[in-house]
Amino acid sequence: MHANHVIHRDIKGANCIIFEGNLLKLADFGIARYIAIDGSEVTSSEKGTRRYMAPEINSQNHFSFASDLYAYGMLAIEMVSGREPFEGSEWQYVVYQVVENNLRPDVPRDCPKVVAILMRLCWSKEPEDRPTADDIVHLLHSDNTPRFDALRLVVVGSQGAGTTAVSRRVIFRNDEKVEKSSALHGISRTCKRLQGEVFGTAISIVDTPEGLQVSDTGIKSIVAQVKFQSAPGPHAFLLVIRINSPPKTIRNTVAHLRRCFGENVCKHVVVLFTRGFGASEASLLPLSEYINRNIDVKQVLHDCGNRYIGFADTCPPDSSGNQDQVKQLMALINQMIGTNGGKRVKLSL
Repeated sequence: MHANHVIHRDIKGANCIIFEGNLLKLADFGIARYIAIDGSEVTSSEKGTRRYMAPEINSQNHFSFASDLYAYGMLAIEMVSGREPFEGSEWQYVVYQVVENNLRPDVPRDCPKVVAILMRLCWSKEPEDRPTADDIVHLLHSDNTPRFDALRLVVVGSQGAGTTAVSRRVIFRNDEKVEKSSALHGISRTCKRLQGEVFGTAISIVDTPEGLQVSDTGIKSIVAQVKFQSAPGPHAFLLVIRINSPPKTIRNTVAHLRRCFGENVCKHVVVLFTRGFGASEASLLPLSEYINRNIDVKQVLHDCGNRYIGFADTCPPDSSGNQDQVKQLMALINQMIGTNGGKRVKLSL
């Protein structure tokens, strides 16, 4: 529906039809509207159903793809609980509390964690903080559902730093075709989820797109994906920096990390220095010299508790050399988690 630039504007259980084989389809497009390709909002006096409406509809009559996704979250709680959202409360009370006090339905204790997290993302107050329909399809794919018993890592880095290469080497996954594809086709707007077992520990890695800045239109979607795929919160961020990166690139990458995940995120960061794609060994400074020459790098390392290693992102994943560097990395991560009292990064949903 959204792929065809149509917003429904009245998503709810009463407008769904269940066919044979539990196939559910959305019906009643009586107040649906075509929306511009740029996804801009539609202002209209026509209303849907108050209990399912996003805050911006009740306060400003603004409909958009994002307001449909808010209603989708309300439909989800209806399916989980078997009751309409805010059942038993007057709609006038509900509208006021949703707009003014960020009221949302209570999530049943037996609700699957994945569903609970997804609903809360859809209920975000700001439209840009909600996932898109494409995000939801991707997030609910079996390979992307969160694993709650794993050590959860998020890999971030500037363009060309080799985040995907690092992610695959941490879990000893050898897929050079994917790595080369990531390098050749520029910035992806989708996080990749990798899972494996490393030295007896279950690992779940969220590999974020390289080079995204806070000003990019897709950044809210990326943050939503990270929140979902690392739920209930990552234990560590791996900040990948390419040796010889310009100071401005380093500053921007760290600023991007803080703005997206909070000012205190550096307490949960381990820095990995890589050769990156397309660089020859002869063109690179030794790591110690690179750090000593660059005040920006020194400041980043200071902010991150001086937790860093040189990481050979071209080393074969199943080689003894890679296993040794992963052991060193795991030791740094575990030491950091101990210093932080075992606390994970709290990402608001």
